[in-house]
Amino acid sequence: MNEKSWSRIFSKTGLALSAFLIISTIAALVIYAGLAVISRGSVSTDLQLLVNAIGMYAVGFPAAWMIFRSISCPDPARRTEKWELWSWIGLYLICTGVAVAGNLISVVLTSILGPLAGTNVVETLILRSNPLLNFILTVIAAPVVEELLTRKFLMDRILVYGEKTAIVVSALLFGLMHGNLYQFFYAFGVGLILAYAYVRTGNVMGTIALHMAINFMGSEVVLLIGNLESMPGLMGIMGIGLMTLYGSIQLGSAISGIILLCCFWKKKRLYQTPYEWSSPRISVSGRIRTVMGNPGMILFFVLCLLRFAMNI
Repeated sequence: MNEKSWSRIFSKTGLALSAFLIISTIAALVIYAGLAVISRGSVSTDLQLLVNAIGMYAVGFPAAWMIFRSISCPDPARRTEKWELWSWIGLYLICTGVAVAGNLISVVLTSILGPLAGTNVVETLILRSNPLLNFILTVIAAPVVEELLTRKFLMDRILVYGEKTAIVVSALLFGLMHGNLYQFFYAFGVGLILAYAYVRTGNVMGTIALHMAINFMGSEVVLLIGNLESMPGLMGIMGIGLMTLYGSIQLGSAISGIILLCCFWKKKRLYQTPYEWSSPRISVSGRIRTVMGNPGMILFFVLCLLRFAMNI
């Protein structure tokens, strides 16, 4: 395959993710319009989350999957490994450390940008939502859909172009899909780790489980303890104590994860694909042009920038 053929493959992957964003938004707007006619009033936070989820998971996801299925590409002949449970636990700690570091970058950058940084709409909705609904959508549904889209569907089709390229592209698109600066940096960092795990193991169920654990600790636990904190009397005091304990556990996990990352980084294994062996060496600029300089990817980036702008 030549570079034009690869550019078309990347363009179709960009088109698939663009379709996910566009169709999800249209579906949610149609449902909102129907609810506005029926209720003649404001929509609750839980209903907003549910409508957005229906748009993404029930309508946008199948549309993106149909486009991904139409993409044909060579077998990447990947080299996979079987990881034990302790490896996944260590990776969870690394993800926690990377997420905390990404959040710190977001805090600093958004503080500098001020109003230009926008708002974290998703986090605001989650903190106001019902814990059970949040668990179903954030801890169960979101990791399944996001891992299938940005790991399995995407990486299976571009992996033969190079493991490094596939990992970076997967993480970048995963970060951009979150739609705001507050989530971009930690999502990009965690996306790099999850993408590496998928490349090395080929086990999307492992990355889904890891993603679920990250979302559970990062949203569901905070929501449950936050609700407890807001209660009067002894329950509120208990909530404060649990939040302190939670913060200590997360800080310890993050520090352990950063230490593990330093050790893990030296031992990471990335292999060249058969395509890379047989083709002339491609410059970094050439790779960027092939991956990003095509209609599908350009459309996806424009849509993500619009979402970032809408959250300002």
